[in-house]
Amino acid sequence: MKLLIIFPAALVLAGPLSAAPQSITLAAATEFAATVSLLKFDGKQGRSTPFFNGYRPGLRFAGSAAEVTCSVSIQGPQDSVSPGESAQVQLRCLDKVVVMKDKPEFVFYEGGRKVGSGVLALPTAAQ
Repeated sequence: MKLLIIFPAALVLAGPLSAAPQSITLAAATEFAATVSLLKFDGKQGRSTPFFNGYRPGLRFAGSAAEVTCSVSIQGPQDSVSPGESAQVQLRCLDKVVVMKDKPEFVFYEGGRKVGSGVLALPTAAQ
């Protein structure tokens, strides 16, 4: 009996493999600083109303399809972030978060719709 194994083209790799980018893991409930920008509603994405302290969107970090819920605390004198505005915030995620050191960006969602984006302020020791 002969056995013939056929690999789908998608599984055949060509060229050298590179290592995964360096990342850091932030434990659940860890607070970290970020800058966020809220998109204006355009029918497919964005929000038409501001968000306030305690806002809890789902975040997807660069390099990951996983979504984690995080609580947002707005820093500075403003008490809300309106569509089209940016703000400094503190995030506190319910689950651990893995962040690529060279790409600490994230997108936040409501009900599967993209409503904004942001960048983490990674600790100096982590960079």
